[in-house]
Amino acid sequence: MATKGKKKIGRPATGHEPTITIRVRQHWKDWVTEFHRYAQSDKYPRRFTESDIWREAILIGMESIKEGKKAGEFIPYGARPRHFAEIHEAGHVVAAFLVAQEEGRDPSSYVKTVHLRRGRGLVVLGRRPILPEHDFLIDLAGCAADAYDEGRTFDELWAEYKKGYGDKKAASRFIREHSLDDASEWYEDASDWLYKRFTRKEIWSGLKAVARSLKVHEAVDGTYCWDVYSAELKRAQREKRRGRKPASINWRIKGED
Repeated sequence: MATKGKKKIGRPATGHEPTITIRVRQHWKDWVTEFHRYAQSDKYPRRFTESDIWREAILIGMESIKEGKKAGEFIPYGARPRHFAEIHEAGHVVAAFLVAQEEGRDPSSYVKTVHLRRGRGLVVLGRRPILPEHDFLIDLAGCAADAYDEGRTFDELWAEYKKGYGDKKAASRFIREHSLDDASEWYEDASDWLYKRFTRKEIWSGLKAVARSLKVHEAVDGTYCWDVYSAELKRAQREKRRGRKPASINWRIKGED
């Protein structure tokens, strides 16, 4: 029996599992209450208590977390748990560098800052590309990097992104602003362009190096990212000339051997 000022001693209700107390958002609690009410009706084949519903929700969440490769890798808003923010944001950063090189500009000037905090990522561009289609490439590059890292196709993963996800909103805005009738062709061309570049081992090694550096810092500038990327790119190119393989690529595209 609990007494005032002392820690309660005793077994949890199950007698085996520990109990914890957490704060939840009100709309989560409202949803559980609503589902519990529905589960008590004849429309639902099984009876649930509210505790059962919370346990099931936690179990599903824990299974999603276990999809992570290493502790500390973040989950970007709107993406599936295994698509880590570091790879995603590094994809945007490296695409901006590649676009800058194609336009004959200083790559480090294209990225102002990169922010990562609590699973949310944001790349702030330092300047806009000359060609509007290059803007579109940068918008899609995060998804492309995720897809390549996980061995999935771009189209498959892009379809899973939520409608309100930042990259999807930016791409839709680009399509509207340019009054493009056949948007599918633009998506196909952009994903092909990214695929051809990300599949180059030295570029992918550089992207992975940027991703690793983003895990350590919550905010970095474009110059720092370019230094990390270019240093790894040079190292991978030297190894390639010596006949060694650059850092291994952890992905494969469906349908390829």
